[in-house]
Amino acid sequence: MRQFIRQLHNMGYTEAGAVEPGVDVMYVIQNDMPYIICFIDINMPQAKSRERIDLIDTEVRTLFSRIAYDNVTMLKIISTDDLGWVRENLSDLSYYWIFDTNYRRLLIYENQPSNFLGIKSKIEDYLYGREPDKKSKRTEIDDLNVIYRPTKRTFGDYMTVTNIIILINVFVFFITVFGGNLESGTYLRKCGGMYVPDILFRGEVYRLFTSMFIHSGFMHLVSNMFSLYCIGDLLEPVVGKVRYLIIYMGGGFFASLVSFLYHMEFRYHVVSAGASGCVFAILGAWVILLVFRSANANASTMGYLIIVVILCVLPGFTEDNVDNAAHIGGLIAGAVIAYIMHKISDRKTLKNKG
Repeated sequence: MRQFIRQLHNMGYTEAGAVEPGVDVMYVIQNDMPYIICFIDINMPQAKSRERIDLIDTEVRTLFSRIAYDNVTMLKIISTDDLGWVRENLSDLSYYWIFDTNYRRLLIYENQPSNFLGIKSKIEDYLYGREPDKKSKRTEIDDLNVIYRPTKRTFGDYMTVTNIIILINVFVFFITVFGGNLESGTYLRKCGGMYVPDILFRGEVYRLFTSMFIHSGFMHLVSNMFSLYCIGDLLEPVVGKVRYLIIYMGGGFFASLVSFLYHMEFRYHVVSAGASGCVFAILGAWVILLVFRSANANASTMGYLIIVVILCVLPGFTEDNVDNAAHIGGLIAGAVIAYIMHKISDRKTLKNKG
């Protein structure tokens, strides 16, 4: 953002006195009132602290009060590569936007100002690399009210956890598809599918994990990976890579466990495989995130997710080859894991305030 900050000089903004390293304060006077944009980089060592951000806010207001401006309007633009930390610690902060340095995009949550003296469009011009006032197509994610403006991205930018998981599943599929008939239960079992007798009598518990990466056909793979890309690509930037992986793997394991218990009672000799339990875990986490985090919640997104859940679960009650036990188990597990993470975040926020 350094180059954009320099561009503000050409837009009539003035640089205020130095506050501390990693902080740039620009302001413009309109109607005898200062409008301040405070850029705060929390990627610097020892910079990721809610107390530090509150202190910067106080220092900037004090700086302007010394020159007889007791009433100021200030927008904080926080540069970070850790959205999970922001969600945990800044949920009650007012008047701030986020510059996600991982994907070079501007994030504006619903409880924050949607614009500030027209500066949003200027930032979008900068991020998108377009000339000012030139129209371009926007992509909006309704549940986060996010404006996404990509610039040139490197190979590493595409290596999200979601994309890596998709690549692993595709890789495993191509290894297995050339080794035999994936529609055969015997071959699926050989590849590592979830099979009750092998877990009960041979102790092959690893099947609860390996079954999450095996698919019984090309369309089975495509449907699961497309669903994962659509849902996971939205959730991962919000909760962070580590938490996202915990939700995916933890939810998938619990889905396999529920499937195992169900098969043990009703479908003893049926081999089960697929990543759908993991996908449902991601879906369950999204529901909890939208319910308990007001910055994300809106009626249209909730309605959309409810419809998705119904459409995904319903075929399991009408088709014999759909493992609905894994779907429901994953949905519940993802919701529970996300709820626990939400409560832990709340406790950390309260501790920071105290």
